[in-house]
Amino acid sequence: MTSSCKFVSLAAGTASLLCLQLFIFPDSGLTHGFEHSSELGVAKAIRTKKDVLISQTINSRISFIPPATRNPRRSQGSGSRGCNNESLASNLVTLLIPSKEYTGQTLSGRPTFFWHLSQAISVPIQFTLVEENVGGKTLLEKQIDAPKAGILQVELPQDQPELVPGQIYRWTVSLVCNPNRRSEDVFFQSWIQRVPTTPELEQKLA
Repeated sequence: MTSSCKFVSLAAGTASLLCLQLFIFPDSGLTHGFEHSSELGVAKAIRTKKDVLISQTINSRISFIPPATRNPRRSQGSGSRGCNNESLASNLVTLLIPSKEYTGQTLSGRPTFFWHLSQAISVPIQFTLVEENVGGKTLLEKQIDAPKAGILQVELPQDQPELVPGQIYRWTVSLVCNPNRRSEDVFFQSWIQRVPTTPELEQKLA
């Protein structure tokens, strides 16, 4: 019975001494371990919160809100997969646009148009930009001979008039299968509209 009491007293004394060490000697190894763990926990929480905020910010910036204007016509030609005795992949041309269903929008008066070519071809590609209205004016025609696979681009040159705000334009990428019979062209097209800047939009882009 006496031994048990002594053991309990010894255990209690050891616990008291340990607690006393924590409060009196805050720089001890044990206390430093607790502080280090606490700092790691706080740092991890801060990083997690920061990552969440960054993710939310990025998601809010890259979200796509479709405009009110839909594309007026079909965006791809009905030509066959062959062109001038050359076999073409079904995904040969991909226009790099935010949506196939809606008219693209731009703030630039001289935007750059991009598309992806999945394979090199021997026939030329013709880029055309015209006003989308009856008897629409052609703003630009450019031919690329024997294009290689990859991302191709055409920029509206400085000597050309800028796009008019509110006006819709049709841009077309055509595979010229037979220069003497352009009805055999395989084409891919989309629409673009220049929109004016607003104070709210400028604030979002700042």
